[in-house]
Amino acid sequence: MKFYLTSLFLAITNCIFAQDAVQTLSNSLAADYLKNQSGSLIIGIHDNGREKIYYYGETENGNHVLPDRFSIYEIGNITETFTSILFAECSIKGVMHIDDKVNDYLPVTIPPQVYQPLVCTPARTEDNRNYTDEDRLGFHFSPYVCLPDPTYKPQPVLLCYLSTHTSGYPDLPPGIKLKKANPYSTYSASDLYAYLGNYRLLNPVGLAYKHSETGIALLGLALTNKLKKSYDNLLTENFLDTLEMTDTRINLTDAQKNRYVPGYNTKNKSVGHWSYDAFASAGGLHSTINDMMKFLACNIPLKKNYYSTLLDYTHNSRLKAGGRNNNNLEIGLGWKISPFGTDAKQVVWSSGKTGGFASYIGFVEPNHTGVVILSSVSKDVNVLGLELLHLLEKEKLLAE
Repeated sequence: MKFYLTSLFLAITNCIFAQDAVQTLSNSLAADYLKNQSGSLIIGIHDNGREKIYYYGETENGNHVLPDRFSIYEIGNITETFTSILFAECSIKGVMHIDDKVNDYLPVTIPPQVYQPLVCTPARTEDNRNYTDEDRLGFHFSPYVCLPDPTYKPQPVLLCYLSTHTSGYPDLPPGIKLKKANPYSTYSASDLYAYLGNYRLLNPVGLAYKHSETGIALLGLALTNKLKKSYDNLLTENFLDTLEMTDTRINLTDAQKNRYVPGYNTKNKSVGHWSYDAFASAGGLHSTINDMMKFLACNIPLKKNYYSTLLDYTHNSRLKAGGRNNNNLEIGLGWKISPFGTDAKQVVWSSGKTGGFASYIGFVEPNHTGVVILSSVSKDVNVLGLELLHLLEKEKLLAE
């Protein structure tokens, strides 16, 4: 009995110590992050079915009010994970196929979205001589004509390339300027279709990772065109309602807008909220820590169900990102996957940043541990999340 009580005491002591270690680190990270900075920060920790949430800062400069479970934040590019979940479910059910051509789901007026290299040859002229203007410009040139290489089979853009960021499209089209206020608000599907009509893919598709919100926006349009519903409705009916994520939406109700905290830039200036049209599926979701903790738990459950199995499908690595600065990064459907620790574990993660907000979600599946961070400051929180995950790995906590 004495041995049993001693063991129980040690177990409880270790658990409390671990919990204190996480809170201590959270407090330290938040203090550094918000030093001389307006805004708020929420850190959510999940460990083997248990959770803890820490709140910092103030919802509005000078009001001395902490955020709470229902304060609403912009989550930016974390939206991509939800778009990929919709796509994965459509693929599994056979509604769409993962290797379908993107043109199959776009208006027929959009030219084929393919990569085909060009072959350039000197243009034939009447006198077969170089053009020159040496008196004025001091140079001469021979005109060339560039046409698609007829010996090369065109490579079509597939839906899976959109979700894994291997489509070859740029991150954003020229019509979206991030330095403008509310930069995505007026960019419509018609604008994106017009852009595609004149865009030429310059590199082979399906090979190299290059982050592309344009690709994710196209995937969202493909889903809505196929299923004949708005992106918000598709996501709500097929996923969010089941998880009771009632505050995770593109479009907010008046009541939700009352809980929508102001965002700030790193110069302590309040930044207007962002809204989205064609790019909603790439970055337009709002959420709360209450909802995001449900989402995190669904990604790392102790017991599998339909949705956790669906999410597992999106976590699977599809390719290595490559590149000197990607540090062995791998890419899933909407997720990034990075090495974690020294025992071949990996952290699956995503992050977002808008004009006045930043966010992070990351988890280590074998440990059933994860972190969500929501910030009303447009400053990366990825490093904070990773530090907390490493402490969770070290301490094996939390207390109930």
